[in-house]
Amino acid sequence: VDCLPPSSKVEEIPYNQTEAIINITVADIADYGCNNGVGVNKVEVYYAYSTDGENFGEWQLYAVNNSLITHPDGISDWHLTFTASQIGWYRFISIAYDCVGNVEDFVAYDAECYVNLSISISFGKPKYGEWISLTTPINITASNPSNIYYRIYNNKSWHPSPGSGAGNNGNFYIYTGNFTLGQHACRHGVCFIEFYGDGTTLMNCSIMLDTSPPLTFVSTPFFVPHPINIECSAYDEGSGISHVEFYYQYSYDNKSWSNWSFGNVDYIAPYQWNFSMDIGFYRICSIGVDNVENEEDIVAKDLLRVFTPDFNEDGIVNVQDLVILAVNFGISDAKYDIDGNGKADVSDASIILNYWT
Repeated sequence: VDCLPPSSKVEEIPYNQTEAIINITVADIADYGCNNGVGVNKVEVYYAYSTDGENFGEWQLYAVNNSLITHPDGISDWHLTFTASQIGWYRFISIAYDCVGNVEDFVAYDAECYVNLSISISFGKPKYGEWISLTTPINITASNPSNIYYRIYNNKSWHPSPGSGAGNNGNFYIYTGNFTLGQHACRHGVCFIEFYGDGTTLMNCSIMLDTSPPLTFVSTPFFVPHPINIECSAYDEGSGISHVEFYYQYSYDNKSWSNWSFGNVDYIAPYQWNFSMDIGFYRICSIGVDNVENEEDIVAKDLLRVFTPDFNEDGIVNVQDLVILAVNFGISDAKYDIDGNGKADVSDASIILNYWT
């Protein structure tokens, strides 16, 4: 006659849990009675939940294993996973049944743990300090692999509009993967992001969005008879200046122009370019790039004319150079048509006089 109940227990679980999925092991599954009992044919696992660690709810059946008919005892441990649905305290107990209906007694509990489901937000690149760009990927991860929700406050309005989305009161987006602030039409300035996952508390963070490229300015003399140092002033109202790039277009005669070519890059203010080029006309462009990769469009900022007043290359500018220029009056060669009006004339001679030695 088998009149003794079987036994089992949920082994001790690490108390502090930060993941929703908890590994559980039911061990010491055994039956007793005459001739080692008739064998265990079922084990149940129950759990109870508490929000404060003191007052627990009713026991809830979580899992049943009815493939354990053995005789004599010596059943292998039962390994299973439990998915916590929210932050709080969880207690576990296992109840074994033998083949003639004997049931293990309910005791207080076998194991207990505290689940603090985590959720976090991170920002990819480009990012500089508290600043990101419209294209910076934003990632939200949670220890509970279920629904995640988020919303954004920017420029005095919520995205999505209250009541038009999902989650709590329809005020959130469902997170489906990395997103950007550009996808939500956010504007330059501070953005607040609220987010939560099933079973987690509501979290929030703020980030600065930089949508505007720097402004740069170049001012040079128009007539340049020798190498000069082109200096650029730069301003940025967001993440700050990373560097300034210089580009140029070239024309020998001020009529047909080349494509833009790279000239120089400077990472340290004042941003400069030691400019030394052949005779001709040059359109100069400065492009400011900020620390989250916003950059200006390529447009001409200034125009300069490189020429030599020393036509005979004797190291001085004097009457001999004026004679050479006068001989070429009326021709359109850009070497002598210094001001680019289409022909060499007295206006070019007046320019030469400014460099008399």
